[in-house]
Amino acid sequence: MYFNDSGAMVATSDDLTDWDVVENADGNPLVALPRRPDSFDSYVVEPGPPAFLTEDGILLIYNAGAHGRPDLGLSGNVWAVAQALFDPKDPTRLIDRMDADCFHPERSFEIVHQGAVTGEVAM
Repeated sequence: MYFNDSGAMVATSDDLTDWDVVENADGNPLVALPRRPDSFDSYVVEPGPPAFLTEDGILLIYNAGAHGRPDLGLSGNVWAVAQALFDPKDPTRLIDRMDADCFHPERSFEIVHQGAVTGEVAM
């Protein structure tokens, strides 16, 4: 299982009830998909839907966040979607990841939630 929001970590389970977090050599949780400075995923990297096995490896679709996107002319927290590919024999080993997101806001009003625009709280 991939989890966390400040870099995707990995946990394993034999029964899908009790989980063990995979640790690095220092005994800290292993961050398999870290945030990248000055990138669309510099603030948040968190798994989206469950990862799935493809013929190329384990595909993880993830939520990415950055404080502003000058490349898009957007300020504030900007969320995007990206993909990463992991080794099916070692789900902690990152094979590849996107250098650019595959889905993002294109206009400033797309980064403001409905309540801020209308003055109402979205239900």
